[in-house]
Amino acid sequence: TILLQGDNVNICVFTEMIDIEISRIEMLSFTQGARSILVVTENTADALSSIIFFGKMVVIRSQLRSFFFESPQPENLIADGRVIISFTNETNPSPTRRNLRVETSRLMQ
Repeated sequence: TILLQGDNVNICVFTEMIDIEISRIEMLSFTQGARSILVVTENTADALSSIIFFGKMVVIRSQLRSFFFESPQPENLIADGRVIISFTNETNPSPTRRNLRVETSRLMQ
């Protein structure tokens, strides 16, 4: 997909596991060469981004900044993020939960 200035980037994070849910988005950044911007910090989106939870799925929508479009031959864009997942017991929900931090990066072309 070719992204144009002003386009929204939508990132979907989900689980199909019955006993796992996404608790929060700890961090999301976009990097292109030496340029980088943090768009989510501690489950809080910046002014051009939003986080929407839909049960076991989270959608993060962000508008890329203009500096990512300055070069006529731009480098690849990398989305790097970290989420907190919780292990739950669907048959016997209890207040006891275990959390795990999951970190990943993805090249966006």
